[in-house]
Amino acid sequence: SKAVKSTVERQLAIYGRALSPAEIYARSRQVVGPTPRIVREPTGAAIQKALNKAKRHGVEVFLPAGTYLLRSPLVVPGGVMLRGEDGTVLRPAPGSGDQVSPMILINGEDQITLRDFTVDGGAGELVQNAGHLGVFVSGGRQIQIDGLTFRNLGGRSAERPGGAHILIDAQEPGVKKRLQGRRLVVGRSSEGVVVESSKFLDEEFLSSFAIRLVTRWKPPIQKSFAAPVRGNLIKNNHIVGFTHNAVEIAGPGTRGNLIRENTALRVQISAIEADKGAKFNYFLDNIIQDVWAPAPAVVTAMRDQGTPPHYWNEGNVFRRNTIHRVHSGKWAAGILIARARNGVFEGNVVTDIKADNSPLGAGILLAEGTVEGYVYEDNQFDDVDNEVTIKKADGRAQRLSEDSTPAPTLLRTGPKARGKTQG
Repeated sequence: SKAVKSTVERQLAIYGRALSPAEIYARSRQVVGPTPRIVREPTGAAIQKALNKAKRHGVEVFLPAGTYLLRSPLVVPGGVMLRGEDGTVLRPAPGSGDQVSPMILINGEDQITLRDFTVDGGAGELVQNAGHLGVFVSGGRQIQIDGLTFRNLGGRSAERPGGAHILIDAQEPGVKKRLQGRRLVVGRSSEGVVVESSKFLDEEFLSSFAIRLVTRWKPPIQKSFAAPVRGNLIKNNHIVGFTHNAVEIAGPGTRGNLIRENTALRVQISAIEADKGAKFNYFLDNIIQDVWAPAPAVVTAMRDQGTPPHYWNEGNVFRRNTIHRVHSGKWAAGILIARARNGVFEGNVVTDIKADNSPLGAGILLAEGTVEGYVYEDNQFDDVDNEVTIKKADGRAQRLSEDSTPAPTLLRTGPKARGKTQG
């Protein structure tokens, strides 16, 4: 009958197969939410229509496997889950240029889930440097991004700002900012955002960043933030490529975030970085391998680096990370510490740090006169040119042996420096 046929079609759309009588009975005994809205037409307009209706009725929007072409960003309302499955791909429509940047916008909304689909920027087939953002969260709270794959998102930040697969920021009051004709919500923090179990693929090095958490750091100088980026979790992601950072935590209002159990491979310049005044963030149990640069540069697995002359980083903690193979034609380091105070580098494993044709591969690289009250202890170093190197203001290097006195501005504890020394 038509009713039976309709039921089977619905089961195929939702579950990928017809359910057995036993499964139907078991599911009928469960407490379930409203039936998902299933998008049948492979266009961004159809998805947006379903999202708008889902906001009114509080239901999930489901995207069956297929390629969905976008001509403008998807704006996701609060309280909605957008879910796909294996083979669900969102992509800019041919000829859309940079009108689909970001591809997904969360603007001052709460309790949103994005799950199980691919965000494909189409770089190479569209405008090479269109600067496609994957997901832009501005002033969002309790956002879950789980099981997504990002690829082919082009546009380096030096040529067009915002070359990131995920950008999480917040707009301070008094800053009138528009994006693709939409005014961004101001004065609202971004917090409780979870990015986990996702893949960020940039093997052609077309993007600068995989994940950025950012607050304003440019003048005029701010000492307090009405809209911080705080209490967010970046966990268990797989990141390959990128010309600047796998994960960047930037700005003095970016604080109290947790970056843990991520894997970053073949990143240029620096894989995981706290900079521009970031404070009290935790970087735990990450794996970083093969950091390099196409030209001589300071290449590091991690950085704790403030921005002169305005901002110092403070209280960032790096624990139990594994760093393997950082090579450069100039300077190479497991971690660079500069304009940073009261941080911790503890229990990390750092191996194979080499600067070509010079002994400037350091487990820890300190910028002279710009490190205060920093603690490092119980780290393991193997196959490094030197455990600790000071990068002096004139560009020369001062190498410290295991038995030498720690740098005057460095607080160091552990078996190799009994007690504490602080300038």
